[in-house]
Amino acid sequence: HSIVDTPQRLENRVGKVGLLGRYHGPSHHVESEYEVTDKVLGTGCSGTVQLAIQKGQPDRKFAVKALSLSGLQSSQLERLKAEVENFLCMDHPHITRLHDVYESETHMHLV
Repeated sequence: HSIVDTPQRLENRVGKVGLLGRYHGPSHHVESEYEVTDKVLGTGCSGTVQLAIQKGQPDRKFAVKALSLSGLQSSQLERLKAEVENFLCMDHPHITRLHDVYESETHMHLV
């Protein structure tokens, strides 16, 4: 499986309207909606988390996790797909909400 089928699987779980505004393919870039700062909030084996500010709304601050898709094995790609699908479907007051996902051929940004 590739990550390309993720939008279809998500649409089946959360509906087309819920997905369309949150899962962005290669034609959209995280930088078009957010100013990703140089401030690193955390790092881990799967990527770096940086502070981002929503453009036009400086009071809205987000954490952006940048993940490299290059060199991922199929099992790693499947785990990433499962994480994205699960977090986009979650809506709970005690769990951080995944607001947006920006996917390109080489990276995925989780906002």
